[in-house]
Amino acid sequence: MFLIRHFNIIISVMVLSIVSCQLTLDSPPVCRVISEISGAPGKAGQKGEPGERGLRGPQGPVGKAGPPGEKGSPGPHGPKGGRGEKGDACDMQYVNNLEKKLTDLEKIVALNHKVLQLRGVVTTDRKYFISAGMTADFDEAKKQCSDIGGQLATPKTEQENSAILQFVRKYNLKAYIGISGTQQSKRFEYLDGQELTPSDYKNSFVVKLAFFTRITSKCLEMWNKDNGEWANVECSQKNLVVCELNQ
Repeated sequence: MFLIRHFNIIISVMVLSIVSCQLTLDSPPVCRVISEISGAPGKAGQKGEPGERGLRGPQGPVGKAGPPGEKGSPGPHGPKGGRGEKGDACDMQYVNNLEKKLTDLEKIVALNHKVLQLRGVVTTDRKYFISAGMTADFDEAKKQCSDIGGQLATPKTEQENSAILQFVRKYNLKAYIGISGTQQSKRFEYLDGQELTPSDYKNSFVVKLAFFTRITSKCLEMWNKDNGEWANVECSQKNLVVCELNQ
């Protein structure tokens, strides 16, 4: 009977200790002892409430750049800018002086054109033909024209042939033209080496081109005959020098 009472007392103390361990936050040593001699674990309890959000971690490394995006649409027009500062007043005297100089220059150009005509300049659509009435052999004639920035007159149209003919009639002299040939090849060439053929002047200003088949000398001259016929001539002969310049 005594043992039963003591056993009941021990059981009561253990029950109170277990209840006390469950109600207190701090576990005294006796609770650890009780837990060590406690039975098997019970079933899992209900899921607890989510804990508070933790602190933000450090930023990770920068990744590779993505492909370029599509071009966006134009943005709206910006507001109108303010009015600019007022500029300096126009110097009307300066403008009037410029206009006067321009008028004087136009008069000088017109006067020079008349002077050129009086001094022996004939103009066509594309060229100026010039002669001072001097004579020279073929090579010297070419050099004189080259020295003034031109070349020996080379007619390629009826208008240009007529321009040279004016000098032939004015000075009553035969004039060299910028075409030459050889007896061996029976070819005529312009000064730039381009070949001249009878078809170039078919139904044109040269009356007869029989000399194409009977070249007797290298150079050609224009006669004061009909509409400016050409003929063979020795290159050493002194003929009228007529030069041409491009407009």
